[in-house]
Amino acid sequence: MLEIETREIGGTAEVRALRRTGKIPGVLYGNSREPYVFAVESRHLRETLAKAGGRHAVLEVKVPGAGTPIHAVIKDIQLHPLRDTMTHFDLLEVRMDRTIQATVSIVFVGEAEGVKTYGGILAQNAHELTIEALPGDLPEHIEIDISELGIGDSIKLSDLPEVKGLTYIGDPETMLASVAQPKGPTAEEEAAEAEAEAASDAAEARAEAGEDSGDGGDSGSDSE
Repeated sequence: MLEIETREIGGTAEVRALRRTGKIPGVLYGNSREPYVFAVESRHLRETLAKAGGRHAVLEVKVPGAGTPIHAVIKDIQLHPLRDTMTHFDLLEVRMDRTIQATVSIVFVGEAEGVKTYGGILAQNAHELTIEALPGDLPEHIEIDISELGIGDSIKLSDLPEVKGLTYIGDPETMLASVAQPKGPTAEEEAAEAEAEAASDAAEARAEAGEDSGDGGDSGSDSE
């Protein structure tokens, strides 16, 4: 369970001071709730997310003054540009009997046949999907098997198998992954290769000419 505490609304200086104490500011909203500003110990947040299954998990949140915990999901995260640590996040209160939309990561499984056998190039065109489901049915990620993709094959959003209780949101033609022909040599590389071959042929011709000129036998005569 994630225990949050009330914080005062302040400016940049106050927020920075809060972070120096090891806490992360956040805002809770949803279900007709007035936005509620809070803070949480960063260590407590990391431990809670690890136990719950990651950032896409449905969390039980203990709100100060509330009799029972609520359910919420992390809706937005702000990260430090250098340290990649969380500096702010939003919590969206949800009802377990109502569907919500969420963004989950894509995990590509297997090695594409077109890459393994024919040296093709795999393009992973998307790394996240937007889905709709009940909060309790939200997966941590979506696995996509790419092992049967040959040269010129692709996987679109419409190609994903149906999952009971889950709806994919977006254009069905959205490209998720594809395998392209291996890249051929550039014009510069072809010219360099042709020049190298010509130089090699010329060197071989000179070597053969030298051998032929030395095959005329002895020019002198034996003396006793």
